[in-house]
Amino acid sequence: MNVGEAQFTGSVLAAVGTLMGAYLLTLKIRDYLSEKPDPKLTYATKVEMEKLRGSLDEARRDFSGAHTEISKRNDEALATIHELIRRNAEHIAVLIAQAEMFDRRITETAQRVDRLGERIGR
Repeated sequence: MNVGEAQFTGSVLAAVGTLMGAYLLTLKIRDYLSEKPDPKLTYATKVEMEKLRGSLDEARRDFSGAHTEISKRNDEALATIHELIRRNAEHIAVLIAQAEMFDRRITETAQRVDRLGERIGR
């Protein structure tokens, strides 16, 4: 090999090394600037988004129906509770009246017994 060919070969190898280094540097910059993780793995497609929206709308309707049903049941339960409270109040009022009546009768009976005791004791 003569000197001219060695210089040419050296120049070609230096140029190839420089191009390979630049290519490697470009790949590193591209890797640094790329999204992590891969967008294909993380983002949803339009079809998937439409399916998700459809299922969310269906869930919203189901929830609304369930909410309405629960509200109806709560209203019925409250009406039943109010009716029971009203009936209990009436029963309590009747029991109070009966207790007062029995108290009067017991008092009257005690007074009669006391009078009888006084008559007998004379």
